[in-house]
Order: sequence, then C-alpha cells, then structure tokens
Amino acid sequence: MAKKGFTHRARLATMPSDGFIEVLRDADQAVPEYLPISLLGTAPTGGLTPVIVTGGPPEYLSGDAVVFDVTLNHSYWETTGAAQDASLPDGTVVGQIKRVTLYIDLGDGLVTPTNGHKVSFTAVGQTAEWIWTGSIWFVYSLYNMADGANVPLIVA
Repeated sequence: MAKKGFTHRARLATMPSDGFIEVLRDADQAVPEYLPISLLGTAPTGGLTPVIVTGGPPEYLSGDAVVFDVTLNHSYWETTGAAQDASLPDGTVVGQIKRVTLYIDLGDGLVTPTNGHKVSFTAVGQTAEWIWTGSIWFVYSLYNMADGANVPLIVA
C-alpha cells in the first residue's frame, strides 16, 4: 500500500524558538497514515485541529516496569527478560503522536497505555505508533524497522 501525503489544505506556522513546527489540518480530515516531518503545536483556533509529533532526542529505556516519556516522540525499549511491561501515560495534547521501538529483545514486552490500545512486542525492530485522541492512545501504525515483516500486535 502506498503511503499517503497531505491531500488537504494545511498551513505552516512560523518556526518558533523551540524549533518545532505546527501543521494544522481541517477538523473533518482524517489523520494521515504517514507524517513526513516532526510537528508540535498547541490547540488552534478557527476549526482546525493539530497533528502533533513532539521533538527532542529519543529516550532509551531498559527493563521491566518502565514508563515512557510522552513529551518525547520516540522511545527505544530494551527488554531484559520474559514478560516485560511498560506504561504509556496519557498524552498532553489532542493529536500528539508517540512511537515505541523494541531495539534489544531479551524477552517479550507489553506496552500498556493508561488509556488506550495495548501492544505486544516480540522481535527487534518492532515499532508501534499511537495518536492521542484526548481520551485514549489510538494505535495508527505497526511495522518493523529491522525486517519489515514481523510487526507488533494489538492486544485486546
């Protein structure tokens, strides 16, 4: 399936001093499958809603009972044994995006958002992306950065 870009009207705000870009989309438009740039914004006016990817360096966490930082876009997780668990606190802004990648696999791992879809990780490179709806973390992308085939799974 080909990746889709923005097919609707979007406007870019001036680059703020914190180095983030805000892209606004029409409220009735679906969130794109693929976001080619990192974005950050605040609640807009005029019927537009933001699609937000927080910036900053990725975090690297290891072990069981880790808690991912929702202010950072990308987290790399190393599982250190069987049945590892990680938590994803609620997002801070509607449209916020969070990405988690399993980068060292010494056992299966389960990411459990405070509110939202759980994802099971079993292989190096597995990556899940969630978007914060304002009430839950919704999984919108599952893929594998290492082999392209063995993807993580949503757990009911």
